[in-house]
Amino acid sequence: MILGESNKDQDLTVNATKNKKLTKKIFLVGFKKNASSLLRAFDIFMLPSVKEGLPYVLLEAGMAKLPVIASNVGGIPEVIDDMKSGILVRAKEPIEIYKAINLMLEDKMRMHRFGLSLNEKVNIEYSLDEMIKKTIAVYE
Repeated sequence: MILGESNKDQDLTVNATKNKKLTKKIFLVGFKKNASSLLRAFDIFMLPSVKEGLPYVLLEAGMAKLPVIASNVGGIPEVIDDMKSGILVRAKEPIEIYKAINLMLEDKMRMHRFGLSLNEKVNIEYSLDEMIKKTIAVYE
C-alpha cells in the first residue's frame, strides 16, 4: 500500500504497477486524511528518500511500532539507529532496499525488536516535553 503520493507520481506508479503485473500485490490508495491511523496495517515502513530534513513520518512510524527501512540522508539517521530501530540504506540504491526488505522478512523477531526500539526512542527523545526543552535550548 502506498499513501500520500502526488497525482503525477501516482499515475507513474499505477502504470509501472500494471506493466510489472503487480496490481494484486501493490494497492494504491491515493491521498488519505489522517494516513498515520493506517500505519498499523503495515509490516514495514519504507522511506527511500534522496534528501530529507527531520521527517515526522518516521516519528509516526515509531508510534505505530513499525520497523523502518530508510535512506541514510538528512535527519533520518537522527531518528533511525541502523540495525537497532531500522535499517539505513544509501539513497538511490534499490539493491540495498531489496536486501534490507529480505533481511527484515527473514527474521520476524528482528522486525518486532526494531519496531519496539523505534517506539521507545520516539517516546523518550521526541515526546512533547522533550521537544519543548530542545526548542527552548536553541533560543537560550
